[in-house]
Amino acid sequence: MVNVFVAHTTCAIKVMEGEILLLSDVNTYLDKTFPMDKRYMHNIIEIRDVPINERINGHSHMRQLFFGTDVNIPVQDGKMLLGQWQTVFLIEFDPVRDRDVYITYMD
Repeated sequence: MVNVFVAHTTCAIKVMEGEILLLSDVNTYLDKTFPMDKRYMHNIIEIRDVPINERINGHSHMRQLFFGTDVNIPVQDGKMLLGQWQTVFLIEFDPVRDRDVYITYMD
């Protein structure tokens, strides 16, 4: 078994198909459901205990809620048992950040 985990709240790990039109559909859905220009309480920096230059990223947190921070994938004979069209993605909702991704292999 292999576990892929991202230690952040504005990106996700997901197993899905990497077909370009599907990825476009996902982006369209997220843009409509959690637009960047919507008013999110998280973005009201003045009432939060954070530095004044804190990022405005309420939409990123909301998007991440519907994705996971990790996936477990079975392994057999040293190969991940992914379906024919499956790929492991790191989905970034808040660009221009360094990310820590941890991969653990359990035999």
